[in-house]
Amino acid sequence: LDLLQSALQRKCAVCSDLILNFSNGVHVDEESFLQESNDVDPLIECMFLQLIDLVKPKNWTLVEAEAVLLLAIRLNQIEVVKMLLDKYPDLMNVTTIYGQSILVHALICKAFEIAQYLLEINDLKTSSSCSTTALTVSCFTNGCPFEIVLTLMQALEKKMQFFPKSVLLEPLYYAAKLRRLDIIKLFLEKDRSLLNEPLNGHGYHLLHCVLMHELNREDMLTYLFNEFPNEINLMPQTSQGDTVLHLSIIHDVP
Repeated sequence: LDLLQSALQRKCAVCSDLILNFSNGVHVDEESFLQESNDVDPLIECMFLQLIDLVKPKNWTLVEAEAVLLLAIRLNQIEVVKMLLDKYPDLMNVTTIYGQSILVHALICKAFEIAQYLLEINDLKTSSSCSTTALTVSCFTNGCPFEIVLTLMQALEKKMQFFPKSVLLEPLYYAAKLRRLDIIKLFLEKDRSLLNEPLNGHGYHLLHCVLMHELNREDMLTYLFNEFPNEINLMPQTSQGDTVLHLSIIHDVP
């Protein structure tokens, strides 16, 4: 950080390297996605626009522009993103080192304003950015606006000639884990049979996921049993042998 401050004061070209090497993707695994964290140092974030002004040449190479774009998304700098995509339209197709599209990168970084902007300017019927991966990521990212999830699902429906229920299984699993009743309602309105489908490789059904977490549990159970009183299958077991009844007892659900 001392080097960064010194570079700014002296208008040193090392800032260019700091920008271009600071971020090229964010990896999120299932064990950590529920945690609220942000590994972007506040000093770098507040100095980002100064860094951009300092190192901005008349013409970036496409490689340099790509690196700055990924960092700008990570730091939620929408004006820089707009400037770059306006000047370099081909950047819409770049990916991070983890193979993420810039839309997925924006969602994981919780740069939701940028994600919404990317959805607005993209031809979602043909774009590779509009993918089942983007839908899944929108459902496991804390705080993702419902409008983004809805837009992605509607775009996938138009893009895919056949919309199998399997597309919604993993997103529904994460929506249940994050207690997103609004997303759960959206998916069940699309296909009621999802209620009794295993959502992951461990055999968890929607009701298993609802019972395992206290947050919003009562509201979610009320919705499910009021909306689907005769459709809920109480018999399925997880791969650990847990039934709905067993989980109800464990988690003290009347």
